[in-house]
Amino acid sequence: MNTIGTIEPSAVRAFLQELVQADRPPAPGPRYDTVTDEFARLGLAAGTPVLVALPGGRDFATVVLALLAQGAVPVLLPPSAPPSRIERMARALGAATLLTPRISSEPHSRERSLTVAGTARLTFLRGVPTRRYGPGEIVLLTSGTSGMFSGCLH
Repeated sequence: MNTIGTIEPSAVRAFLQELVQADRPPAPGPRYDTVTDEFARLGLAAGTPVLVALPGGRDFATVVLALLAQGAVPVLLPPSAPPSRIERMARALGAATLLTPRISSEPHSRERSLTVAGTARLTFLRGVPTRRYGPGEIVLLTSGTSGMFSGCLH
């Protein structure tokens, strides 16, 4: 049974079901189990950093919690980040996998894409040296005082 630290999947499901977005009418987002299963099928190795450039809300929470459940390490980026910043962050943090609702217009930057639970497109970036972190960790970008392309590992 997958757990996130000491959080049981049933608690994650209950949290996501109760989550309300003030700017949208109630609507079911992607099912947590479906997203978790899709990530499991991808075979991301434990500690794999995954850039997540999604707008906040239920879909975002579902994706981040599903990544953590699979042992991946979410790297949280603003959804408005330009492709050049995403590529620089990917190289700085060793993340060759990107989740975003939009597709980069730079075909050389991706090998293939696939849809994850209809929420976002998962893109594998070509030529980015990968790095591994500890399962259950998460990377939050810094304010930029230590450099524009840095983040803190939590």
